[in-house]
Amino acid sequence: MIFRYKLVVADILVEWIRPIRTEASRLLSDPGYLEDVLEAGASKALEIAAPTMELVRQRIGYDRIAKELKREGIHGLQ
Repeated sequence: MIFRYKLVVADILVEWIRPIRTEASRLLSDPGYLEDVLEAGASKALEIAAPTMELVRQRIGYDRIAKELKREGIHGLQ
């Protein structure tokens, strides 16, 4: 009896997950689309974060630190 319920629940779960699986398969079949979405998201995140990052750089004295490091021949800080 319990086995029958397990099968019913399994069938329900498979049907519930089917649209998710179908969409995931569609997305994975087009890597170019995913790359475009990731690039657009990164661009938007940079646009949103830029003012905050500028404030952080000002508060920690980033320009001063970068100039001192550059003067000493250390160019890794960007």
